Amino acid sequence: MRMANLLKRPAAATDWRFRRWLGAPRRLARRRGFGIHSPFAFDFVRRVINQPCRYYCYPLLDEAARRTGIRRSVLRLVFRVALFFQPCDVRIFGDADGYDDAVREALPDGCDRTGPSMMVVAQHVDGKMLDDVLACAASGGIVVIAGRKHLPDVARAVWVNAARGMMFRGSDVAVYVGMQHLPRQLFNIWI
Repeated sequence: MRMANLLKRPAAATDWRFRRWLGAPRRLARRRGFGIHSPFAFDFVRRVINQPCRYYCYPLLDEAARRTGIRRSVLRLVFRVALFFQPCDVRIFGDADGYDDAVREALPDGCDRTGPSMMVVAQHVDGKMLDDVLACAASGGIVVIAGRKHLPDVARAVWVNAARGMMFRGSDVAVYVGMQHLPRQLFNIWI
């Protein structure tokens, strides 16, 4: 019995990787907005996730990425998400150095008190911190989850507890937009 389980595991892992490889063209097409019918999701993917234009602070974020070891594409995404939503408060769980630079560049004059709250999760969270993340998501906030190790656990917890909102999930970063007017939808895209 144990031998049968040992033989099944590599096949299951290989099967998962093979299916992920086969789905790559669809995720890449969704990155451009193809196959996305929601107007908000299409706009968010085109203007925030897959923004082709360079912003003024990209050289500063690239330097922060080199200094902290965070991928520059993740820092740029956090910057664009903060710039798009103009959150009223931002909390960062994990190495705050690079993420703090991205948020500070997006919100130089402080925050807009009418915007949603935003959390950046860059480490494993549990207990009280996970409750804070889930409360932010449930109250219509924005949650950016970065990092391959803890992405599945935190993203799954946010998604399972969400009644409304959209999640845009890539291989090592996910963005959950918990606005109450949005339907509950999950988009696997190339981020």
